Amino acid sequence: MLLVASVLVVAVPAGLLVWLRSSTVERLSGLEPEPVAVVVPVESREVSDRRAVTSVAVKPGVAVSSGDVVVSVDGVDRVAVATAEPFWRRLQRRDAGPDVAMLEAWLAEAGFYEGPLDGVFGRGLTAAVKAWAESLGVVKPDGVFDPGWVLWLPEDGFV
Repeated sequence: MLLVASVLVVAVPAGLLVWLRSSTVERLSGLEPEPVAVVVPVESREVSDRRAVTSVAVKPGVAVSSGDVVVSVDGVDRVAVATAEPFWRRLQRRDAGPDVAMLEAWLAEAGFYEGPLDGVFGRGLTAAVKAWAESLGVVKPDGVFDPGWVLWLPEDGFV
């Protein structure tokens, strides 16, 4: 009795779903629209937040290592950083997570941070970010990490 009930509960709905799927695929295939090319005219735009590339410090075919200055934009250096993942958000006091731990580890490696690598953005990391930002040429650094200061390297010695 239990075997018959389990067959009815499992096999019958499964068979019904297979039958419905096979019969509806043929009917729905005619509803898919044909691809249409979209042509958009090119427009000129004026950008109000222009930044001047002051200098480019790397050349094609040269290996870039973590900590190398790659480019300077408006007098602020952009540094190559080899981490497991790219930085994607601004980091500030009381933030926590794996990206904060990556920042701590990198700043410790660069000699700016001496605190615990705990993934929590505290006073020590705030001071380290402030000192590092000052070394990059940031005017009035406030201890908030801007991911725009770094260029992510998937590996150290990236060509």
